[in-house]
Amino acid sequence: MKKIISAIVAFASAAACAIGASAADALAVAVQSESGQLENLDEISLGDVGLMNIDIDIPNVFSNHSDSSYNYGDYLDKNNRAIYDALQSWIEPTLDGITVTLPERVSVVLSAIPGTSNFTEEDQDKFNEAIVNSCNPGIVTTLFDTPEIFWVSPKDILFGVDGASYTYNPFKRTYTIYFTKIKLLPALSESLADLDEALEYKALYEEAAETFLTRGSTRYETLRNLHDNILKFTYYDVDARFLDNMLGAFVEPGVVCEGYSEAFKYFCDRLNIPCVCVYGNIDEEQNAAHMWNYVQMDDGEWYGVDLTWDDRDGKNNIQFTRNYFLKGSRTFNYNHFAESDYVGTTLVYPTLAVNNRKSFLLPL
Repeated sequence: MKKIISAIVAFASAAACAIGASAADALAVAVQSESGQLENLDEISLGDVGLMNIDIDIPNVFSNHSDSSYNYGDYLDKNNRAIYDALQSWIEPTLDGITVTLPERVSVVLSAIPGTSNFTEEDQDKFNEAIVNSCNPGIVTTLFDTPEIFWVSPKDILFGVDGASYTYNPFKRTYTIYFTKIKLLPALSESLADLDEALEYKALYEEAAETFLTRGSTRYETLRNLHDNILKFTYYDVDARFLDNMLGAFVEPGVVCEGYSEAFKYFCDRLNIPCVCVYGNIDEEQNAAHMWNYVQMDDGEWYGVDLTWDDRDGKNNIQFTRNYFLKGSRTFNYNHFAESDYVGTTLVYPTLAVNNRKSFLLPL
């Protein structure tokens, strides 16, 4: 099994949100008050910290696409939906940060104010959990639903609370921290030199997309042509420049499983064909995993597609196969094991049809 794509490995180190020592003295003075404001809370990078051992209460999200069906973002809570909606602006590469006002105020009860000497490790975990719950699923689902955001480095996204307040309960000797704003700052992928290059590649993929897609007379034929065209254009390469995003599948060849999957979804989105990216086959010892697609056909059923495993790269004089094209669970699930827990977000995937899809001539 192949090494998990770098973005997934990096993103799996979910975020902890620390308070800067520079604010500690000012905060300590305010402790004696019944209420107060917390300012200058530090941002952190997703890749700066290890995975937190905390329980995150995340609602189930459904993976799908098209106006009449399911997007991940459609099943988020109100706060994460606000994050999701705001991050759609990242389709246009930018280095500008954004501040999102959450529709529902977040509160967390702690034994001390963040940054003070009495602030415990347990307090930090609770505070982290509250912040992560309010924005992490929105970030995760944005990146799953929107392959056009190719230019972002997930592990380097900065986020944090933009101001907070607190009240003190002298009877319980607890502090309740409140916040309503999350600030997010994007970071460029290491594969890009600067913002200008990101904008250039955005123009390149838009131009390439206009000529890359070959339609057929049926949905089956259109998806078969898409499958074949991607595999003719690219190859599996763990050292490729754009290995972990869709650019490596139809702009500059060389890609791994995430890039194959995101490119297939991107074109399905353009065709208004419901499609999702699915990850699984996790091997913790090898720090490895895999990614593929589920796509909905015109019979209303969902089928598995794995371009990575169909790309033979000329081995044994075979360029590609269709061994994993529009397969039902009886075939596909024999060696594909979807994982529903992704970095604190629960993914509920569509149920695959039992049998493989036949090439009936159905209208597109």
